[in-house]
Amino acid sequence: MGFFSFISSSFTAITALSSLFTHSPPPSGPTGSQWNVTANGTAIRIKRGTCKLTSSHDLTRDRRLFRHNSAIYSEDEALDNWTCAICSSGFQLHSVVYSLKYNTKAMVGFDSVLNATVLVFRGTSENEVHVNASNKNWFKVNLNGLNFDNMTCKPSALGKKLPGYVYCGFYKAYARLHKRVLKAVNQSLALNPGSDLIVTGHSMGGTLAALASLAVRIKKIHKRPMMVTYGTPAMADRSFTSFFNCQVKRALRIYNRWDPVPYSMELLSWTTHLGKGFLANPAVPWDLNVLDLHSEYLGVSTWP
Repeated sequence: MGFFSFISSSFTAITALSSLFTHSPPPSGPTGSQWNVTANGTAIRIKRGTCKLTSSHDLTRDRRLFRHNSAIYSEDEALDNWTCAICSSGFQLHSVVYSLKYNTKAMVGFDSVLNATVLVFRGTSENEVHVNASNKNWFKVNLNGLNFDNMTCKPSALGKKLPGYVYCGFYKAYARLHKRVLKAVNQSLALNPGSDLIVTGHSMGGTLAALASLAVRIKKIHKRPMMVTYGTPAMADRSFTSFFNCQVKRALRIYNRWDPVPYSMELLSWTTHLGKGFLANPAVPWDLNVLDLHSEYLGVSTWP
């Protein structure tokens, strides 16, 4: 489910328009030995360079996190009451944040098993999985209404003078949730002082999780947020990716080899993936069910 719905329903359109994806990449980032970023009115100088990512795959943790990613696809009432079939015990839901404009959703809670505050972003909702290419909101989020000359954005909500660019559709979807999500994270952390913070998402939700994890780091809400995403497409240029990896060093990107979504945005020659990649399903499946390869990770499915 998630980003796959767009690929499956509009493959013909993408093929016909593929030449448009070769537009010029965004301008390269600033040069020099450091980044100068402004957040909350305070100038922050960050040393430039190649940073070593310290994330690693933990099957127990990452499988449990994907259960949370599956839970957020549940019906509203079951999610709000934490009574969905896949809702895990040991997780206390604190708040749910919605954006009706882009049909996006995030939830924040405390996981006593992981001893962590967890922020989860949903991918495309189940109701959109079988929607055809005429879905205007889908195009607005993911292809900017087919305006191929305006596909890159400066993620200004995160801070001023950030290096590099990100894909506009993902940034705009995140920006609608930005302030409310950070407020919810602050409130949850206050209830569990000293806890770890894990930001996670599946499919397009993973791109929103990446932006949120950087935001909480830049705005000093948490010093060492962890990001874990599943089946997430590329979303940023190399300059932004380098900056992100230096700020969110505990960033893990889990993907299945035959899941088309992680590779989909690579049609745009300038996009790169954030975080350290982990191949969860390296084998060639006998039954090449592409939809399952996107919705099932580590033995857990987003389908009810």
